[in-house]
Amino acid sequence: MNAQTTTTRVARCGCGAERPSAPDLAFFTSAERAASDRCEHCSYAEGAHDEDVRVRPHMLRAMSDGHTFAQSAPRAHDTFYCGCRGWD
Repeated sequence: MNAQTTTTRVARCGCGAERPSAPDLAFFTSAERAASDRCEHCSYAEGAHDEDVRVRPHMLRAMSDGHTFAQSAPRAHDTFYCGCRGWD
């Protein structure tokens, strides 16, 4: 009989706390979902790459290289909030 290896996904809080990934964790976001709207070049959302947004003064410096949106690869962990900084 072969031993089966199971991999458990991990969710990580900004403070470094880790829990097994579960949709019922506070502010849970899967790594795949987070990557789907994040640019691999600048980490801004896809909407920030629209021409009418790029011309706004606060975006000129960050988007001055003229790159186009490229979806980033998913992180190795999901994210959540553990309550480390309080709830209000």
